[in-house]
Amino acid sequence: MDPRVELLRERVLSFEIKHVAHARVCAHFDRRGRQFGLATVVLTAVVGTSVFTSLKNDPSLAAKIAVTVLSFLAAVAAASKAYMDYDKRAIEHRQSSADYGHLRDWAQQLLATTKLGDDEIAKLDKEAEACNSREPTLPPGKYDKAATWVQQFREKLWLEGSGDADTPPASLPADAR
Repeated sequence: MDPRVELLRERVLSFEIKHVAHARVCAHFDRRGRQFGLATVVLTAVVGTSVFTSLKNDPSLAAKIAVTVLSFLAAVAAASKAYMDYDKRAIEHRQSSADYGHLRDWAQQLLATTKLGDDEIAKLDKEAEACNSREPTLPPGKYDKAATWVQQFREKLWLEGSGDADTPPASLPADAR
């Protein structure tokens, strides 16, 4: 087998894993951003209405403590949302996911061509280097989880006959190949 074909197959797998990892991290940061945003809105609304209610009548000590605690929690939630910058981080991972998805598709197209040249692979490598330099850091364990998911997905496709029948996934037992 042509070593360039094997190289491209490895690249397709690597790009697919990074595509999935960044997509999952993007979804995680989107959820976190919405959770902190919702908590901030709810807490500030409760504090605001509590303050206006307490202005109407003389509040008890328990009411003052409750409003103070809620006000503190609202400030912590707002500060955490601003500090963690989940929205920006989600956008960065969304872009990386799209970039690696594009690289995966490009490598698959190169594999499908009958004439595979070194200059096409060099162009792909140059673009991959650019993506790697822009890539935000994945949280610990996310790459490994994505790699496991991709491998299981590929095995399922192969066992169902939907995948490339000539190349069973490497993780399949020898008797299943």
